Amino acid sequence: MRAEVDATGILPARFHWWLMANHITSETARTLTESGRTVVVESYFPRTIATHRAMGHDCAPEYPDGALVPNVPILLEVDEQVRQERLRRRAERGTLSYWHQREEPNVAESSRAYRAFGLLRVDGTGRTPEEVARAIADIVRSRVPRSIEEGNGQ
Repeated sequence: MRAEVDATGILPARFHWWLMANHITSETARTLTESGRTVVVESYFPRTIATHRAMGHDCAPEYPDGALVPNVPILLEVDEQVRQERLRRRAERGTLSYWHQREEPNVAESSRAYRAFGLLRVDGTGRTPEEVARAIADIVRSRVPRSIEEGNGQ
């Protein structure tokens, strides 16, 4: 279904598809957290909203009503030079999608939207994946209440 929606090139259709997917993820995560499990959610509402705002959608940069808001929302970043090099390599391989190309001219809007969510920023520039994971784990340990970490709460 995602491929069919993407193929239309219709921004509101794509935005609403991703909102639907995020709401399903939100409910699944809520069920798991209510059972005492810890959940990590990647590419959640902030990414959907930030990227679609950059492409021209007028959605508000906030979690929708009913969404499960993460205890520790994190945004991974890299220096602009590193980001541009990654984009160049993806373009050379032909893996830079129409949607990424549509977002890129207004990527500053993505950044503004991410900031509106109050995400904790982790810079991955020059770090190995293990170092980034360690930085994130340190942030989570310092911010998650002990009852959650031990599985005794949401």
